[in-house]
Amino acid sequence: EMGWDAQWEESGASAVERYRNEGPFDVTLVDYMMPDLNGGHTIRAIRAVDPAARFVLISGLSPEEMVEVDFDDPALVFLPKPFALAQLESALARIVPQSA
Repeated sequence: EMGWDAQWEESGASAVERYRNEGPFDVTLVDYMMPDLNGGHTIRAIRAVDPAARFVLISGLSPEEMVEVDFDDPALVFLPKPFALAQLESALARIVPQSA
């Protein structure tokens, strides 16, 4: 257990809707390959709701294959698949302030 309260959605559109209705959240984990909206489009839609939103984007694709994602965004950490729990913990520590 990592000490986080996690919510789960099955698609990008439902994640955006949850964020709109229940956000903001400390961080949003987004898989790039999702039904209806890919991770890049999901991030953009959530950013339209909350410009300060923070993300961990996970994918088995290379950054070059995810052309709509801004990997220079300081509020985004990319976590390539496969990953170990320690790598997820590290990604979360990099993106979420200690006071969150």
